[in-house]
Amino acid sequence: MIAQPQIKSPFALSPIAGQIQVFTCVHRNFFTTVLAQALRHAGQGTAVLIIQFFKGGIDQGPHNPTHLSQNLDWVRCRLPDSINGAPEQAEERSAILELWEFAQDAIEGGRYEQVILDELSLAIFHGVIAEAEVQALLDHRPPHVDVIFLGQHMPTAIIQAADQVTNLRNLFNIPLEERPLGQVALKNLNIPPSDLPLEWLEPQIASCPSTPLAPAPRSPVSLSNVVPMRSKTVRPQPETKPEQGLNLLQSRPQATECWVLPGQLQIPGID
Repeated sequence: MIAQPQIKSPFALSPIAGQIQVFTCVHRNFFTTVLAQALRHAGQGTAVLIIQFFKGGIDQGPHNPTHLSQNLDWVRCRLPDSINGAPEQAEERSAILELWEFAQDAIEGGRYEQVILDELSLAIFHGVIAEAEVQALLDHRPPHVDVIFLGQHMPTAIIQAADQVTNLRNLFNIPLEERPLGQVALKNLNIPPSDLPLEWLEPQIASCPSTPLAPAPRSPVSLSNVVPMRSKTVRPQPETKPEQGLNLLQSRPQATECWVLPGQLQIPGID
């Protein structure tokens, strides 16, 4: 028998501790970044489970999950349609509670290393699931399990317990006069408000309202005060004849600076 080498390392290996992540916003949507993260982890061998408490319509339920990949399972509530608003019908509340029991078993069992709970916060907000039950589940979950919460009306206790919180807000609801960096850009760079980089408005995020509002109206912009960011070389298409409208772009060789504004198309040299 060949003796097997023994490796003695001074570094002790410990499992990675699971995290609690929160993604919340003022409107209902599924964060594409979370889905991309789930697909990436599943591709690397991590068992991932996505549970959508207020989405239905495809006859799923806990006993009929969809296997998106080898390590990624997706479950919706067993309803003929999604739940819009408060779940007032007994069938809707029963479907949400059924998913909640399934989620508890999945997290406590430790089979999945990442569990995404979409719009569980709405179930707490409408009184279908007690917030204390969710907090108890987080306190007693296996240490290697990541739990990700998505949705509106996220409870404060869950946000405070989270290791990472992402709050998506509409920055353009902030009045222009309350954006000091935006005023500097307007005066010195001649950039229209609609083209301001969002990074310049980061100091104003705290003052952004948490309720959805109508988008701010766009200021009228003339071509004379627009700063061209780059120029493109438009190569002619051999089998395309120049026609009206946007096809004129295909007939101009060499470098041409173009600005396309809402409701108009302006190309230097073309009337």
